[in-house]
Amino acid sequence: MDMNMELEQPSISDSWPWSGLEDMSFDSVQWSLPETGTPLKVIILLLSFYILYYLSCVVNKPKLVGGEKGLQQYLIKHCPVLTERYWPKIWAFQCHFMTILRAAFQKCPNSVVKYNREILPLDDGGEVALDWACQQGSVNLLNSSETTPVLLILPGITGKSQDNYLMHLSQDGILTGYRPVVFNQRGNGGLFLKTMRTYSASDISDLSEVVHRIQCLYPEAPIVGLGVSLGGMILTQYLHKLGNKCNLNAAIAISMVWDPFKTRESLENRIENRNIYVRFMSTNLRSMVRRNVERLSSEEKENLPFCYETVMTTKTITEFDEHVTAPMFGFSSVDEYYKESRNSDKIHKICRPYICITSADDPFVPKESIPETGFIANPNTLLVMTSHGGHFGFLEGLSPTINSTWMNRICRQLLTALKNYD
Repeated sequence: MDMNMELEQPSISDSWPWSGLEDMSFDSVQWSLPETGTPLKVIILLLSFYILYYLSCVVNKPKLVGGEKGLQQYLIKHCPVLTERYWPKIWAFQCHFMTILRAAFQKCPNSVVKYNREILPLDDGGEVALDWACQQGSVNLLNSSETTPVLLILPGITGKSQDNYLMHLSQDGILTGYRPVVFNQRGNGGLFLKTMRTYSASDISDLSEVVHRIQCLYPEAPIVGLGVSLGGMILTQYLHKLGNKCNLNAAIAISMVWDPFKTRESLENRIENRNIYVRFMSTNLRSMVRRNVERLSSEEKENLPFCYETVMTTKTITEFDEHVTAPMFGFSSVDEYYKESRNSDKIHKICRPYICITSADDPFVPKESIPETGFIANPNTLLVMTSHGGHFGFLEGLSPTINSTWMNRICRQLLTALKNYD
């Protein structure tokens, strides 16, 4: 029998300050108001409806999708957050608020994370940066036990180790007894391209070399991969392409795209998504290309594998992939590249413990693209899906400041549990 734990309606008894509202309904509410002006009555009425909507439709336990036995059964016993209700910020639970506010206003961790950088030369002449994390004032994790598990963190598109969400995830690794290292992709994190080759959602060669390097440094240490957005796509490709030969002990993917075709439709065909996310990401991609191309000589610019002037006019991710990523990695078209990058039909090939954290309202990950049946059929996997959260936003609490998020809380519990999972 497969277990598919549906989103549950909230019970206000779960340590929430509004205790006693669990029996409230629209029929039982007495709308008698003090003798005040009409505007105040309208405000109170609207506020009441807002709170009732939040309590009845927003606050839910995450939906867990996986086989009845195996990984799901173990994690339910060891990760309380999986069976607790997630309380998104009441003033910012809408998906765009979640996504944008976290990206724009999340503060650095309370304990400052510092990195020790290692430049890793790659077989084709390129290079990536591995930033090994430690907390300021703590013992350098590079000198800790040889068996200390390594947390390999893969950023989102154009992400770098100094991004706040990556510093928080690095801190999560430190607090749970891991040796965190952030894998900065080619041309990111302050690096310049050594070759005219970047990275893609379907290519695992750079990740394979990074994992091999970690194994050479710490041959007795387990390695857990944690990928966010594009990093989660690459991590999942690595897992299913290598199968039993995969050199990771476990993996966590957060807000990853399952089907690039459906994501393209969601982002580029909806006005708000196109004007917010597509414009921002395409600008960052063009900036990365510009920053690297401007350093080249005139002769080197003439030998680029793409037309620089055309790339600078691209307005969408699809256009950028059509002119840069797809031809750079040997694909005849952007659709062929997206087909190869699709992970939704490959869950059955994953042989390592694998957890995917996502939200049902993620503008990058349409709910219909999430392969729930694949998770049910593979006992090595678990899908954790909240009703709200945006694209790795997952804000919670009442505070107007944004520090650690629900994403960090669940990651800490998962990382602790995975250390003892066989």
